[in-house]
Formats: sequence, C-alpha cells, structure tokens
Amino acid sequence: MQVERESSTGTTSDRLSWNEKTLVDAYRIAGKRKLAWDDEAENALEAFAKIRASGGVGADESFRTVADSLRAAVAAGCDDPLIRYLHARFVPNPAESDLAFADKASAIANDFNRSKYPPIRRFYGCLRAAEASVVTIGADNKLPPRLVALRYSTTTNLLGALADTTTPPKKSMKP
Repeated sequence: MQVERESSTGTTSDRLSWNEKTLVDAYRIAGKRKLAWDDEAENALEAFAKIRASGGVGADESFRTVADSLRAAVAAGCDDPLIRYLHARFVPNPAESDLAFADKASAIANDFNRSKYPPIRRFYGCLRAAEASVVTIGADNKLPPRLVALRYSTTTNLLGALADTTTPPKKSMKP
C-alpha cells in the first residue's frame, strides 16, 4: 500500500504509524503472546493498521489477510482480547445467535478492560459489546447491569483516548 501525503490535517503515514503503535506495538507490549500464534496475530494487526490508515480504500487484500490471520491465530489457541475482538468483528459466525454474540463481545470487553491496551482499542471493544448487548434489554425497557457497565467503560475509555495527544488529527473514529 503506497502512502500519500494529505492535507494539513495529517498524513496517511501519520495514521499508519499511530495505528501500528496502538495495534502491533501494543500487542507486543500488552498482548497475551505465544510463539504458536504471534506471527499470525501480528500479520492481522499490521494489515488492520493499513486498513485503518487508508480509511479502507483499496484494502480488499488487507481485509482477507486480517480474516485469514485471525482465523489462524485463534485456531492456534490465541486468547488475547484484541485478537478475539477483531476475530469477532471480521470472522463472524453465522450460526451464532445475537445473544451468544453479545455474551462473547461482553466477555471480550471485560478482558480488554483488564488489559494494558491503549484506551482507544479498549473503547472500541466496549462500544461494540454495548451495541451487541442491546438484545439483553427486556420487555420492561430497563437497561441490564451488564449494558450499564459496558456503556460506562465505553465512556471511560473514550475519555482516555481523547486525552491521547499522539492521535493524528484526521483520525477516523470508525473501525
């Protein structure tokens, strides 16, 4: 993927460096690493960093790399929350019910919150889990405690992410 300069709001290379720092480097520092899956996990994270930096433009091959590498890492036993989160997002299980997916996403978010991953990555894990967990709202329309906790974690991690002055100015907030 070729890196081109953009307007004064930042460059693609700035976003690539930042995404590599908050994905690949963060995995190397905070991830649950093991030789059995490290190469595949890092391949997935590097490809995902390129997708995020490019805004998804021309990223078909990178999406295939992400999915294939995530499948291989998880098949090798990887239980890292960042890898599990991306696997849940990019390697969906069509046989999984909405409630089962919400349970899985919530468990991943809880693991994310106990990790040392950057707040922006924990934010997305919590946000997606909260979005999935709306299926747990009952007929009384009361928010279940799990959903309240996920929303709180989402907000807390977003505040931490917004305090990160290294985030490129043109950061797209949609993974």
